[in-house]
Amino acid sequence: MLRQLWPAGLILLVIFYAAFARGGDQVHVSLMVSFVILVLCAVLLLSRGVHINLPGLLWLAGAAGLYLIGLTQGWVSTGADEYASLVAAAAVFLLSYSAGVNTGRSEALWALILAMGAVLGFAAFVDFVVDPDAVFGFPGGFDSRRMAGPFLSPNTAATFYGIVGLAALASLLRTVKRDGRIDQRIQNLTLPSVALLISATCLLLSASRAGISLFVISAIALTLWDQIASWRTRFGKPSNDTLKAHRNILSKLLGSGLPPLILAVVFGLSGKLYADRVMETGGYNGRAIIFDRYAETIWNTPVFGEGLGGFGFANDILATASDADTIMYQNAAHNIAFQWILQTGPLGSALALALLGSILFGVGRGLIRRRRQLLILRAVLIIAVFVLAHGMVDYAVEIPAVMWLFTFILGLGLGGADGGRSISGSGVSAWPIRAGVMLVLAGAAGLTLTAGLDRVAAVSMSSLDDAMFKARYPDATAISGSSYLKETIGDRALRLDPPDPALAYAAFNSSLKAEPRNGIVWAKAAFSLYQIIPVIGGSTEEALRQSYLVMPYADIDHLRWRLDFMANAWSTMPEDLREAAIRESRMLKHERRRWIRRLDGEPRPPYTPRSR
Repeated sequence: MLRQLWPAGLILLVIFYAAFARGGDQVHVSLMVSFVILVLCAVLLLSRGVHINLPGLLWLAGAAGLYLIGLTQGWVSTGADEYASLVAAAAVFLLSYSAGVNTGRSEALWALILAMGAVLGFAAFVDFVVDPDAVFGFPGGFDSRRMAGPFLSPNTAATFYGIVGLAALASLLRTVKRDGRIDQRIQNLTLPSVALLISATCLLLSASRAGISLFVISAIALTLWDQIASWRTRFGKPSNDTLKAHRNILSKLLGSGLPPLILAVVFGLSGKLYADRVMETGGYNGRAIIFDRYAETIWNTPVFGEGLGGFGFANDILATASDADTIMYQNAAHNIAFQWILQTGPLGSALALALLGSILFGVGRGLIRRRRQLLILRAVLIIAVFVLAHGMVDYAVEIPAVMWLFTFILGLGLGGADGGRSISGSGVSAWPIRAGVMLVLAGAAGLTLTAGLDRVAAVSMSSLDDAMFKARYPDATAISGSSYLKETIGDRALRLDPPDPALAYAAFNSSLKAEPRNGIVWAKAAFSLYQIIPVIGGSTEEALRQSYLVMPYADIDHLRWRLDFMANAWSTMPEDLREAAIRESRMLKHERRRWIRRLDGEPRPPYTPRSR
């Protein structure tokens, strides 16, 4: 068994570690796990018996191309984690494809997905029961009635457990059709049954309306598809997966009755919140507002988009007085089509869609050509439909762990469909191709490591005392690194005793040269200049005006700070900037009247901007 899990099982362990680490959704975790995947895949793809396939190479080439475009445009400075995770996904696909061509390995890895999904789901379930307001000790920040663990969002959890649940259902349907002694068959049913029970429970506790509804539809579709395929074998030669299924009374009863029974029991125990949320009608609909705005915007998206990780900047400039309350609270488009068009442009999105379509077409073709693993191939297609359909109303596929698990399953499916057909096997002719793949992965790993060390340096900035900071950054010539690191240097310079606004401005200005789309850094640059000369004019005025140009309404973390700064500098503020501040103050809601009253009084002492 362990031999069958090598080497792709190692990557699967890393993916589930990322899932446990809140989905790998934090930048430093994403960079770290991406680096590990890239290095491991670069080494493991050199193993004997590895098959390199054309879709995997195209995926790797496309991801590397986006990475290079990001480097030339300066986007990697803020989106390094997303570029790295996309290249890592290509590496995962290549490795899982190679495992999928071997039936024994494919089945062992499928079982490992169920086992690890069940363990993770059970741990998350216990954690939710013990403390609904936290996720493994960390503050939840969402509706405590809904289970999100181990992710940051209940909807992401719904997609993840939906994938595991559908994989378990396929394994369950496949297992009940196999002949053998009753005790052995019951033993073989244990893992898929437990995995389905746990994942369905976690899915219902997430109370994701779209996730649960799509899962039920997908589960019914998979079961009906399997039953129809079984009936058709009565009029032709049965496949190995459906051999003698119609002759076995126990198989009929279990195959048609056990999955619905499990789902019915789970829904009866934990489906009340889902039912309550389905009954909710009318009221505020934030997704409708943001979808309207994004649908209008995608037609004006540049050819290469805003770059991976650039959604926030595209989102900042969209907000208007009527929708700022909704737009500025979004960290994602909640629709993978909108998200990808905004970030990669129409060209990149069309190529990604074509690649995904070719992979799914290959899996579908395998259903016609192959006579083994047919139920698994059907499950891969159903899982793909489930993930993509849920992706139309949420962003789970943007979370690294979910994307990598989905990618791994796609690779297994295409490998099983092709049955070993590849553009290079394990012979001598394969080495030039493998060497090229290894070089691309190694290069991406190097860039990922650099970005990770840069992020570590930024995070550790707050732990430096004043003496250590001054020794490391005595003047502007010592400032280097990504735009994010330079921003943290500027933030730390303003917290010195006494503050060093000149060094802070130099850091912010250098950050803006690398990433000029950041409205908050423009405001911080203006603030630094204001500390040197407390007058809004010249470079200070232009920086503040640029801040409002690229971010008319600040995000919730910086809204009060920027308006406090504007109020303190009101006496020398140009009229157009006053109007921009008054317009933005509408987001203060109940606090707005108090802010307006401050404009007639004496300004408070200067504020220090919040660091991110």
